This record gives sequence, C-alpha cells and structure tokens, in this order.
Amino acid sequence: MSPIGKGLEAYLHRQVTEIALNKLAEAREQAANIQAQAQAELERKREQHAKDSEQEDYAEHQRILAQVKLEVLKHKTVAHEQFLGEVWQQVEQELRSVVTAPPSVRARILEDLIVDAAEQLQGGELELQVGAHDMDLVTPELCLRVEQNLASTLGATSLHLNQVAADIWGGVLVYRSNSHVMVDNSFAARFALVQSTLRNQVLRILEADTASV
Repeated sequence: MSPIGKGLEAYLHRQVTEIALNKLAEAREQAANIQAQAQAELERKREQHAKDSEQEDYAEHQRILAQVKLEVLKHKTVAHEQFLGEVWQQVEQELRSVVTAPPSVRARILEDLIVDAAEQLQGGELELQVGAHDMDLVTPELCLRVEQNLASTLGATSLHLNQVAADIWGGVLVYRSNSHVMVDNSFAARFALVQSTLRNQVLRILEADTASV
C-alpha cells in the first residue's frame, strides 16, 4: 500500500507528529539558551546585591527566577496558530513532493484514491478527473484493474477518464456520470478533511510540552 490513498490519514498523522516534535525540539533548545542567559543575569544580580540584606537578596532572587520561568513559558507557547501554520505548510510540501515520485508510485496512489472514491459512490458509471501531470497515469489497464477488483463488492463499475485536466496538484476527482455527485479525493481536499483532527493532535503535543515547564 502506498503511503497516500486509503492510508492518507495515517501518513499525515505520522508526518504531523514528526514535524511538530522536531519544531518543539528546536523551541526547547532556544528556550534553554534563554534560561542560560537569565541564569547568568541572576548570578550577576547576586554579586551586585551581595552587600544587601538577606531578605532583599532573596526577594530579588525570586523575582528573577519568576522572570526566567515566564520567559521560557512564553517562548514555548508563543503563537500556537503560527506554529500550526508552519506544520501545515511543511506537511503540504511533503505531499506536493509526491508529484516528483516515480510514475509507478504515483499510479498506485491514484489507484488507491480511485478505489476509495468508487466505494463511497457505490460503483456505477464513474468519471475520473486528474491533474495534467497525472493524465498519462490513468491508463485503460489501470481502469480495467480497478473495475475488476470492485466487481465482487460493488457490482458493475465502469471508469472513464475526462480528458480535461482538473486544477489540482495531486489526487483525483471522481464523478457519478450524468450527475453532480462527486468525491473530491484530491490531496488538498483529503488534507483539509483531516486537519481538524490533526490540529487537536498538534495542540496536545504543545500542551504536553508546556505543562512540563
């Protein structure tokens, strides 16, 4: 099974988790630098107030420690929406890189997506539309193979490729012939469908990380 197709959600889950954790690792490293700088400032303040009373020195110590913790927390929690945006952008780049994969890999991805859409539409006469870069991949042989594989579960299913390219950068649009019923299995649409779940996943990673501060 190719990483995209029926397994798109699992693929995106893995990509988002890996990217989010990598970005958090970078954030933790930056936060450690901030903490080190603040600790150095604390030591300087200690020396500066060496002649002050013990009570004053303790108060200053607590104030700087609180400031250190606030700065680290602020750094880890800054702009969740910006963090999410960066994650989505990087995942989309990973998906777009499939366009340059070998034709055999791209054809298998399309086949998985066509099967998924045909199952949602319960077979019948279906029309396929793909991006210009994938037109040559939807061959009569591929369509026949899908039709034969679906025959046992959906009955007679016929696939026809629309010769007008769709304005998509990956995946397939599948229409029920002579109707407006359509399954959008483009990469962009499938990604959008799972983003709400993935958003919560990334936020849980962020919340777990900031809770340890």
